[in-house]
Amino acid sequence: MTTRNPLIAGPRGARGCDWRVHGARAVGKGVLLLLVTVACGCMTDQGTGAPALAVTAGPVVTATPGAQTTATAVSPMTQTNTTVASPTVGSVTAEEYFVYDAVLGSGFARDGVQLLVIKDHTGIDLATRQPVEGELERVQEHLGSSIELETVNDFGVKNRRAHALERHLCLDIPYVLLSEIELNEVLDTDEGWDLFYVTYPNSRGIITLSRVGFNGHVDQALVYVGNQAHYRAGIGYYLLLSKEAGVWVVGDRVLAWIS
Repeated sequence: MTTRNPLIAGPRGARGCDWRVHGARAVGKGVLLLLVTVACGCMTDQGTGAPALAVTAGPVVTATPGAQTTATAVSPMTQTNTTVASPTVGSVTAEEYFVYDAVLGSGFARDGVQLLVIKDHTGIDLATRQPVEGELERVQEHLGSSIELETVNDFGVKNRRAHALERHLCLDIPYVLLSEIELNEVLDTDEGWDLFYVTYPNSRGIITLSRVGFNGHVDQALVYVGNQAHYRAGIGYYLLLSKEAGVWVVGDRVLAWIS
């Protein structure tokens, strides 16, 4: 009998999440069918045709061709000003987990990857010491009128402080949420990243997720996703998503950094 690591949440339909509502969203000809069951610990099962983040498994990371912006060629794992979220904002919401599902499911849970290692708190990997507001100005410049001011403001407020992530992701592959202490116990050894991939084989390094900013109608979302795969192999994006027939779809992206 196979023993399951209690720290790793398994694929959808096969894991013991705390949340017992499973929404299966089927979209056809503009009709959204919402089916609520208690059979799975996932919050929702969203299909999405979102373009994938071209980040390869293992220690090599490749940026998406034609990505917008000039990247900062500095690894934020070695020089980071991680943002944290205002205590008045509250905890990460269900709708934010829907966005995470869309981003991770389309851009990371693929190409032979069998495990996602995700930081257990929200943040933004900043290669410079500037506050998040400075980053948002650059994001606005590149996205122009396609991003709403409400979305930008909501993102900025939520990402002033870090918030804990919980086991509410609904993915097709297992994932593990790790604290900074747990990550440092692996990376601060002589073996470093080699030990990381021994400990978490078939993963794609460490993933960082920000809080998600929404517009007033909650049909536009902005999220930061970072992926550090080795000492100088990583990439970070700001992703703009739209909700189409009840499903979050990844659209424009702004390259934050690459190493």
